[in-house]
Amino acid sequence: MGIFVFFIFVLYEITIGREIKKIKDNLITKFSSYDLYKKKNEIKNELIKLNNKDKIIDEDDAKILSIFVKKLLKELDLKN
Repeated sequence: MGIFVFFIFVLYEITIGREIKKIKDNLITKFSSYDLYKKKNEIKNELIKLNNKDKIIDEDDAKILSIFVKKLLKELDLKN
């Protein structure tokens, strides 16, 4: 019985355990603080570029966003 349990454990570590470790390591590297810092700075730089433009969005997109924001503000008006 002990040999069977040991065999199952080794089989688990070779197959599923190894894949779980790969996924965990991949997530840790993707969400490292340095990467998050880089992404934050990229977004910040893009916002600075957009603020320096005369027009950020075209007229059609502005209309769509305007309608959306008006609806959102109407729904957020919680006066009963």
